[in-house]
Amino acid sequence: MKHSNSFWKRTIIGCSLLGMVIVTALPAQAAVQAATLNERTVSAVSTYTGTNAALATSKTAAINTATSTTNTTTNDATLTASKTTAKKAALNKTSLKLKKGKTYQLKTKNVKGTVTWRSSNKKIATVSKKGKVTAKKAGSTVIKATYKKNGKIKTLKCKVTVTAAKKESREETVKKKILALQNTYKEGTTWTNDNFYLWKAKNMYCYGCIALAGKISDTVFGKDAPVKTHKDFSAIKNGDHIRIGNYHSVIVISHTSDSVTVVEGNYNSSIHWFRTITKSSLQQTGFSVDTRY
Repeated sequence: MKHSNSFWKRTIIGCSLLGMVIVTALPAQAAVQAATLNERTVSAVSTYTGTNAALATSKTAAINTATSTTNTTTNDATLTASKTTAKKAALNKTSLKLKKGKTYQLKTKNVKGTVTWRSSNKKIATVSKKGKVTAKKAGSTVIKATYKKNGKIKTLKCKVTVTAAKKESREETVKKKILALQNTYKEGTTWTNDNFYLWKAKNMYCYGCIALAGKISDTVFGKDAPVKTHKDFSAIKNGDHIRIGNYHSVIVISHTSDSVTVVEGNYNSSIHWFRTITKSSLQQTGFSVDTRY
């Protein structure tokens, strides 16, 4: 079939090979249509003459601008993420509870340079130059840590609440007093019936095991403290004197529901600490208790 010359003037002659569009020398209208097709092909190689070459340059510039914008956006996003992940300055505690007399070491995190510590109420708690907090009395205070960053003063705070120390029971005090006598009446020191003591509270001139019991009892409670006697194991307390079977005496250091731990003299002719005697063995031999509570 034959076509007129005008048909060929209105037709774009081209081919697609390996993703490329090749356009021969064409009239202006055909070149514009080819350029539109070329824009859709990322790896297109276009050859134009005259006006068509200028159009190709314009399209290439547009692609480069888009690429540049994408790179800039990516860089900005990376910078923003970097700023977001920066570590914040902080204290290892923002609130703290301490009993009177106790201490705690506060520390800063992610802080560079010199840190100055101070307490808003030194009567409640003090803080050292290195951040060590000492509880003084019941109440609340704020410990502040100040430092400089970028020329500006920054402050980190920790609220400290101090509670009164638990009051020690009389039994606990008595136990401590007994244990403090270990250096006076040392383990293994000879103690026999040749050792005597006048125990005024019981109106007795004692020797041997009961002599040591009397001396320890008077030292802990005082010579004038009255003595009461009973036989109730459940009523035994620290510092009580137990007379076992009317032949041996011990002083109670501590006790549980079924045993007592004692210190005694003339145990194998010496002083002995921390022997445990069971409730059942005392019940078998018989016992009486002298208490000064």
